[in-house]
Amino acid sequence: MRQDAGDLKDDRRQKTNLNKLQKKLRRNMGQAIADFEMIEEGDKVMVCLSGGKDSFTMLDILMNL
Repeated sequence: MRQDAGDLKDDRRQKTNLNKLQKKLRRNMGQAIADFEMIEEGDKVMVCLSGGKDSFTMLDILMNL
């Protein structure tokens, strides 16, 4: 199925918004980890997941710090 220009523009806008949100979450989480000295160089981190969206988001952010 062919997408029209409006759909493509909406897709780009959604991707841009997602990228901005990911960047903001990573920056804020990284800042909190640094501010409260939660993780230091050489530390091993175990992440427990419930399988929900918030758990997956936390894992994704930690893996990309």
